[in-house]
Amino acid sequence: MLLWPLPRSAGSGHLSYWVAMDSMASLYVPGASVVHRLDARVKIGLLLAYSVGLLLVRTWAGLGLMATLFAVALAVSRLPLRRVFGMGLALYVLVGSVVALNGLRGPEGWAVGCFTGTRMLLLLWMSYILCLSSTSTQLNDALASLLGPLRRLGVPVDDVALALSLALRFIPEVSRAFAEVATAQRSRGAHLDEGGAIVRARAWAAVFAPVMTALFRRATDLGVALEARCYGLGEAQGRLVEAPGRTRLDPPRMTARDGAVLAVGCALCALAAVLL
Repeated sequence: MLLWPLPRSAGSGHLSYWVAMDSMASLYVPGASVVHRLDARVKIGLLLAYSVGLLLVRTWAGLGLMATLFAVALAVSRLPLRRVFGMGLALYVLVGSVVALNGLRGPEGWAVGCFTGTRMLLLLWMSYILCLSSTSTQLNDALASLLGPLRRLGVPVDDVALALSLALRFIPEVSRAFAEVATAQRSRGAHLDEGGAIVRARAWAAVFAPVMTALFRRATDLGVALEARCYGLGEAQGRLVEAPGRTRLDPPRMTARDGAVLAVGCALCALAAVLL
């Protein structure tokens, strides 16, 4: 979600800001790159391997290798740089806070803070590559497939996959709701980006209440839509399940190329974690 003011342009005011914000509201970026064509399960597996490797590296050389892997993935994905690096303002602020707080301990603290901050940013940006190159349907099917063995233990796999998919889907919904309500408030003369912090907080309070109302309304509509599509057959057991024998339009299929990419990616992440 993007909620920082962009520079005013002549004759457009804040219009360019909300247009840019709405253009980023939908996470998926259509494309035909190698990353787009990879099986979503492979991309999730690579992200997990990258996360583990990133958390285990202890030297700047290892972190440099992980940064190189991210750069390669970004170049191959052909995703717009503005989409990848222009999201996640809240985490950028958090990273800055981590670096600043560690810097209070002296030069060693600055080094630790920069190392931790770089690690956090790389993990964030790599997760964006997954979200921007995969549709919510692909992620939902991939999660249901990966968690499939847990069905034998009584875990509601389809429920978990659906919940995670809906959580990803509601990220752009929240962003779009903020854009619509803030635009409406500005058209009524509200000054959302003027004055001190307290004045701005009070002005934005007039935005948050309608946004929450709209989100609850959309959540209710979503529940009705799920019920109309026969979700909720396991209501007597107190959980959500799919109908028996439910089929998928485009079931995920792994190819030899997918397996090779997964093996090479996991090997490089393991190499960085063990040796560096």
